[in-house]
Amino acid sequence: MCEYIAEIKEVGKPSILKSSLIGQKKTKEELIAFWGLADPDVEWYRLYEVVDGRKVEM
Repeated sequence: MCEYIAEIKEVGKPSILKSSLIGQKKTKEELIAFWGLADPDVEWYRLYEVVDGRKVEM
């Protein structure tokens, strides 16, 4: 099992959304599609994979 974390800043919103996903191994492109990070309402995002309990930026 793999764990992924997304930090997402939406346009016009002051706070950063945090979401996680646990499941099978995913590519960065699959995660972008899953969370809709290419949509125009996303100002920026950061993706992490949790490895040995530590967040590693993808």
